[in-house]
Amino acid sequence: MEKSRREIEIAVNILKDSCLLLKVSNKERVKMHDMVRDVALWIAAKTGQAILASTGMDQLMDETIKDKRAISLWDLKNGQLLDDDQLNCPSLEILLFHSPEVAFEVSNACFERLKMIKILAFLTSSYTWRSWRIYGTLSLPQSMQSLQNLHTLCLRGYILGDISILESLQALEVLDLRGSSFIELPNGIASLKKLKLLDLFCC
Repeated sequence: MEKSRREIEIAVNILKDSCLLLKVSNKERVKMHDMVRDVALWIAAKTGQAILASTGMDQLMDETIKDKRAISLWDLKNGQLLDDDQLNCPSLEILLFHSPEVAFEVSNACFERLKMIKILAFLTSSYTWRSWRIYGTLSLPQSMQSLQNLHTLCLRGYILGDISILESLQALEVLDLRGSSFIELPNGIASLKKLKLLDLFCC
């Protein structure tokens, strides 16, 4: 895992030196110029790696998202609902949600169409490396057990409640619960044979 982190750091530094990523005061973050972002999305679409990057959830019911391989929704506002009619993306492999301070409501059937999903993340910026404030709740629906190709799950900064459903994710390699609270860590987590990283920092 440390080797992978070093490789990512090297790649990020190369992109910074090439001005494809911009430095900011916070060393944990980088910025990307809008033009670079648009070109990257265009190249991804041309090579069959269709990506949706947005700041709202309205497009999740659009027919044009069916071919998306990755969806990243950033700075979502309060009261977001992920319901049964959204995420009709059979080829989706990466799904990222980020919100400053928000509670998510996820319907029980919303993940059933995402058989190919490999990376799933719900993030809140109320969490930082040195301090955290838990604002929103996130209940894990039973349909999550259908995500049998999921190898990375990141749930940062949320009140999760019962997380026993995570025992059924047999392909899981990375489980990141940093800054979140939950009733208890299920005993079945120890039986996830492919699990390489379990992050419980500040839980």
